Amino acid sequence: MIFRYNPTIVMEVGIGERYKRFSKKAVEMLLNFGYKMFKINDDGEIEELTKDIFSKNQDFKNPDSINLVFIKNHN
Repeated sequence: MIFRYNPTIVMEVGIGERYKRFSKKAVEMLLNFGYKMFKINDDGEIEELTKDIFSKNQDFKNPDSINLVFIKNHN
């Protein structure tokens, strides 16, 4: 289904050790399938992110997780 319809996917992704333990495999799979990763900013707009967001010391509002949007073929 994911290959046929290329749905937009919204997913809560763990940060730090939670990312490694629970989210890394799913994020990497979506990126390998050609999805781009975005966050929703304070204005409700999406901003594209790169995978290195998880290796940088980001200042996330919630230290445990972040909600991300995965879109395929986004311009």
